[in-house]
Amino acid sequence: MVMGDFDAARAFGRRTVANADRYRFDYFRLLGAQYFLLPEPGRPCDEAALVQCGEAMELVGHAAFRPTYLGIVARNHYYLGDPDQALEVIEGAMEQTRTSGELVHQPDLLRLRAEITAAAHPERTDDIVRDLISAVEIGLDQGSRVLALRAANDMARLSDDYRPADWADRIRFAMDGLPLNSSIPEFADALNLLEA
Repeated sequence: MVMGDFDAARAFGRRTVANADRYRFDYFRLLGAQYFLLPEPGRPCDEAALVQCGEAMELVGHAAFRPTYLGIVARNHYYLGDPDQALEVIEGAMEQTRTSGELVHQPDLLRLRAEITAAAHPERTDDIVRDLISAVEIGLDQGSRVLALRAANDMARLSDDYRPADWADRIRFAMDGLPLNSSIPEFADALNLLEA
């Protein structure tokens, strides 16, 4: 999901739910359900099912990866046409990363916030650029080079008026340490952006 392969994330969710059903393990059913409900543009998930999943997590005391769940909720709000509600949910998710210490979620949440802000409030370019720079820096600090590269690529796609002057260096630095024959889509995207 974090890598942007939503079909694979949904397939993971379906497999997890199927295994949970097979072995009557409700906790894993709950974990898989959030990925199964992952929305995409033009196909938001059933909001009631998403709320029910969140309530079930609360009931069992499942707090791990709560920011991921909130990222899914935010995407759904965005795809349902309520970007401001989506941004509010992301703020809550970011706060949870700080209080829980699950900082691993921050680069993806920052990218998502930049994406939604750019679509809903394109005039807030400073916020968009700040979030993408933070996503790159935090991703690199955590050793999450692919997440950093995704954010750097998004930064490179900004218009020349708003794109930081060092965008190409940020891409190269995020690529450093990845295999030169890497098959991840972000790597190919980065090469194309650098050549353009």
